Amino acid sequence: MKKALTFLLICVICIGVVTAIVLFSQWLTDSPESSPTGRSTESIEEQ
Repeated sequence: MKKALTFLLICVICIGVVTAIVLFSQWLTDSPESSPTGRSTESIEEQ
């Protein structure tokens, strides 16, 4: 039982880390300072 809980905890941590990396990369592309081209393509898609 303890091994299952430990495995579940590791899975949750891995998912959290992956989600954080994805959100962080999206935040980097959203900021106009880092990539103005990414900003322009986003505004075109919205229209």
